[in-house]
Amino acid sequence: MDLLKNNWGFWLITLVCVIAILSVGVCCSMAAGKQKTQVDNAAKQMTDFANVAKENLKLNDENVKIAETNQKVAEAGVKQMKQELTKRFQLNYTVPETSIEALRTLKDELAKMRSFLEDNNIEYSSKCEYFTFDAIAKATQPPNKDDLDSIFRHLAAIKIVLETCVKAKIDSLEDLSRPLGILEQDEGSYKFLPIELTIIAKPAAAQNLINLMSRADKNLFFFKYFELIADDKTTEIGKDIKDTAISGSSASSGRGGMSEPGMEMDMEGGGRRGRRGKRGMDNMGPGMDMEPGMGDAAGRTTNLVELPQRRQELLVYEHKTTKWTLRFDMILFNREEEEKTEETEENAD
Repeated sequence: MDLLKNNWGFWLITLVCVIAILSVGVCCSMAAGKQKTQVDNAAKQMTDFANVAKENLKLNDENVKIAETNQKVAEAGVKQMKQELTKRFQLNYTVPETSIEALRTLKDELAKMRSFLEDNNIEYSSKCEYFTFDAIAKATQPPNKDDLDSIFRHLAAIKIVLETCVKAKIDSLEDLSRPLGILEQDEGSYKFLPIELTIIAKPAAAQNLINLMSRADKNLFFFKYFELIADDKTTEIGKDIKDTAISGSSASSGRGGMSEPGMEMDMEGGGRRGRRGKRGMDNMGPGMDMEPGMGDAAGRTTNLVELPQRRQELLVYEHKTTKWTLRFDMILFNREEEEKTEETEENAD
């Protein structure tokens, strides 16, 4: 014991060294195992290469011709697919010849779009009065002639969105924007035009809008994301329940639990009387009827009979109207120069 007490520092250092040696040994063992695995894999690969070299496998002229033929078939298939997509999903629009004519045409089209929504009982906010073309429509100078093609291409896209909103029967259009302005994101063989809109609609109508946009036959839209806000709105029955719960709890707490909700003390007679009294008679709804047996204003006795209510009259919450923010990317396929030339020749003929 004295040996341990007098040399505790030495033993502590010895213990630390032993642990360090064991740790190094374990790490070395793991590294050696990993190295052995890699060496075995490399040896196997070298063996495979050696076997291939022994077989003397080489591409002959026939194999080269087959490969070239397959390449041509694949390229032709890709080109045909692009042409079919371009013809199927084609955005048709007309560009005016002059900037002044373009500005006048743009304002006329925007007015028609506003009338179109109004005729179909769809409200729109002041943000959507010019349907993302505020700067151009309010400008004192006509737009640059180089921008006319993009402007009217985007105008055609917005028209499609509004027509789809009408088909889906939304309630109102709260906001509409094109995040890239008159530009599009070029991806080589196609471009995409992002469009964001905020609508007020019932859930079924909003779902219908998403389906119609995503499954359009003549235009290709990708549904990117959405945000949903759905606040609960109580009916008159729901409000009465809430008011009764609040007034009942405050009445109970004020009287120390001595009285029941809907009843109050008659201090002169010492008994209880109904709180309804005259208020209950005044607030009778269409589901109540008077019969002889209960006192009325003329002193006659009448009985109060409650008719059964329908299920729709007992709903606590109104049918939910939701607010949706949706983002769609419209895909515009780039036509090859050969296709443009062919189209020009067809129009000339």
